[in-house]
Amino acid sequence: LALNTGSDRKAKLNDELNALSPSLSDLENEMRQLEEKDSCAKETSSSELFEQRVDALSLNSLDVTQLQKLIIKLAVELEGGEHLAGLVADELKGSETSTTEEASSDKEQQQQKSEEGETDSSVFWVPDIEEGTNEESEELMNVRSKLEELEGQKQELEEKLKGIDDEANLDFGVEKEYWAIKDECYKAKADQYTYEICMYDKATQDSVSLGKWDGFHEDYSVIKFTNGDKCWNGPKRSLTLKVECGAEELLHSITEPSTCEYSAKFATPAACQEFSSGDI
Repeated sequence: LALNTGSDRKAKLNDELNALSPSLSDLENEMRQLEEKDSCAKETSSSELFEQRVDALSLNSLDVTQLQKLIIKLAVELEGGEHLAGLVADELKGSETSTTEEASSDKEQQQQKSEEGETDSSVFWVPDIEEGTNEESEELMNVRSKLEELEGQKQELEEKLKGIDDEANLDFGVEKEYWAIKDECYKAKADQYTYEICMYDKATQDSVSLGKWDGFHEDYSVIKFTNGDKCWNGPKRSLTLKVECGAEELLHSITEPSTCEYSAKFATPAACQEFSSGDI
């Protein structure tokens, strides 16, 4: 009955996905607009702050070398700083620039003082121009958070849809009798090991893989797990289950008849379809 409702569950999930689409689209558009708005606000803020810095400086009292350092610092620290630094460069018109030798000598002196732990008060320091301008607006952060939440819901719905499609390709028996235990795992101890089988998935011996689900065989009387971890100097591990009717699911009688080829029995009511209740 549950399997027969697969198409209904799929239709319901598709309806939920379709209902999410407009909201996702609206939020994506809103976020793009807010990002553009924030970007413009940051650029304006940076420009105004730069101009305030320049206005506050007594440029005529600075020598050419100090102004050059200021321009270079602005170009590095401020997005679009090369353009804004041109404002300062205009102040240098008519001024003589330092020679290459002077610039090189100044650089060497500063490096030497830096290595010696000394500071040079003549080196002009400018606070970070973009300080405080990189934070997103609260409105943009809220929209981004809502968008991430909806994208998470969308991904979850898509995974559920994929699960339904995957189920449609699985063999659950003649009467779909194995559907009820499709996600179940069963354990059993044998010698010093713990064995576990997970229906339609895998089989393990402690942390060692005994193989992946390889389906039913021999008219649903056998289940195989194949292509497990490779034995040292031997084949890849595998497990063959003999399916038998039982009042409850039980993994038992685990043996290793051949090197790394395991065998066990698996009792389940799902295998009792052809038996009368007196045979259980």
